This record gives sequence, structure tokens and C-alpha cells, in this order.
Amino acid sequence: MKMRFVPRRAVALPATVVAAALAASCSGGDSSGPPAPYAQYAQRCANPPAGDQQGTLTDEKNWLRTWIDDTYLWYREVPTLDPTQYATAIDYFAALKTPLLNPSGTPKDKFHFTMSTADWLAFVNSGNAVSYGVDFFAVNRSAPNRDLRVAFVANGGPGAIAGFRRGTQITNVDGANVADGDANVINAGLAPTSTNPTHSFQYVLPGSTTTQSVNLTAVSLTEDPVPVRQVFPGPNGTSFGYLLFNDQIKTAENELISAINFFKGPPKITELVLDLRYNGGGLLYIASQLAYMISGPSTAGATFEALTFNDKHQTIDPAGNPVGPTPFYNITTQ
Repeated sequence: MKMRFVPRRAVALPATVVAAALAASCSGGDSSGPPAPYAQYAQRCANPPAGDQQGTLTDEKNWLRTWIDDTYLWYREVPTLDPTQYATAIDYFAALKTPLLNPSGTPKDKFHFTMSTADWLAFVNSGNAVSYGVDFFAVNRSAPNRDLRVAFVANGGPGAIAGFRRGTQITNVDGANVADGDANVINAGLAPTSTNPTHSFQYVLPGSTTTQSVNLTAVSLTEDPVPVRQVFPGPNGTSFGYLLFNDQIKTAENELISAINFFKGPPKITELVLDLRYNGGGLLYIASQLAYMISGPSTAGATFEALTFNDKHQTIDPAGNPVGPTPFYNITTQ
């Protein structure tokens, strides 16, 4: 069972460093296949953690550039940049992406972000993350008419305690007006870390015209990936189920199994509403398991998903695994 993942949704406004790679250290050696072009720079760090070699910032940037050139889907579209113009490897990485837009005007690459391995493992294994317990959604990302709303609020989190609810309009973050202010300031407030956990917000609740203010302090929050399962009566004695599935992480597996057994009744449902509006992605095998539990044995031999790599990795992916489709999994990892 492959431990592949898809990126979690990130809300960010244009003209900002949008945090897309996982790194165990400053420059990881993540290929188990033949030596990759970036292998010569792997684990050579300007400030090396235990187990890595002493290197330089130039080594880190060289690793990033060669890694992007080898693994990035749109590597041909990445501009040639002067790495010395970027103060940190993270700043350089943020620029190493396609600048092209979709026909709709949205960025072609919406998932370019960084996340430490420690933070990723904490989230995917237990749902733990530094958070307000709020998902934000940008209705309009373009200044001077940006419009930022609250999409989802986790029970018991700082956002819920502050009174945020779905549809709340965020008008100011840390002194920057959302409509036309500094996008970097706004995004720093929307994506708190353990080193900058407290930020000021001005907001307007749904149905109100009154602007309110609150300081939100992010906490280490364990998110419930399957927070709602309900059964509702339908016509003629039927019943339908509702399942809210927010994160494809390991702790979701048993919750999803429990939910599907719950829907078997009594009363047994005949229709299911699967709500993925707030699902930011995660482990593909978790999504595949749920798809099998809903569709059943009729999916035997069928493809659940197939990942697309660039033309340098048509048969072997960058991690050294054969490229092939993911089936509908009918087994668990437990």
C-alpha cells in the first residue's frame, strides 16, 4: 500500500510566499532509486541537524534547483533565477515554480508550499497541528477587492471560542486591510506557526454590519478528520446518511470504518451525502479505502487514481517506486 499523499489546501493571497515540499532536513535525500541529480547536495546544510553534513546555503539552494528540475511537473516553466538574490533557501524555493496562470486567471500551481517533516508527521499521524481551528476561504483574491471568509470552524478551537462561524468576513489581519493590504502580513496571520502564534483580527459576523476585533492565539490542536456522521429520514420510510470528511490522515481510517458500519443501521441508509468541501487532501490510500467502502466489490480491478509525473519519471517515480495506478483498497493498515 503506497503512502502517497496529495497536498492539503492552503489559502493564500497573491504576492506572497505560499508555503510545497517536505524535508527531513535542509536538503533531503528522498530517492530510493538510482542516484538523482540532486543527490550530491543532499543533507548538506548550512546549519546541519544531527546526522547531516556541514554544508552551505549554496548547497541548499543547489539541491532545491536540481530537485525542482528533476521532479517538478512543470519544470520547463520554472524561470532561471539568481539564487544569490534570495536570503534563505525557503525564499528561493517559493520562487521556484511556474508563473503561468490557468484560463480562469488562477495560479497554475496552487500547492507550492513548505512544511517541516516534524509538522507533517504530527498532522498525518495524529491530526495535530498549530492552528486556530479555522479554515479560511478567499472569495476574491485580487486587490483592491479581496474578500476573505471563514469556511469551517472546529469545535473547541480558538476560532470557535472567539465566536467565528461559517461565513464570517475577515476584514483586517494584524493591521493590514484584507481588501487591499499587504498580502504577506495577511498570510502570516492566516497561517500561524509555533513561533508567531498570536495575531489580531477584525471581522464581521454573517447577518451583521458591525466590525468586531479579537486576538487569536494558535494552539497545538488535534483535529477530528471525520467530525460529523448523521442519518436523516427520507421519503417513504427511507433514510440517507451525511458524512463530513475533512482530512485524509491516519486517524481517519477507523473513524471512517465506524461511520460506514453506523450507516448500515438500523436504520440502513439508501443514499449517502459525502461532504468534501473542507477536505484539504492527505493520504491517497485513505481516500481509496473510503471509496471502496462506499462502492463495494464492483470496483475490483478498477483504478481509483493515477498520478501524473513529468517526462523524466514515466516508469519510476522520484521516490524509486514503479509508476502505476492506485486500486480501490479493500484492506486496512491496522
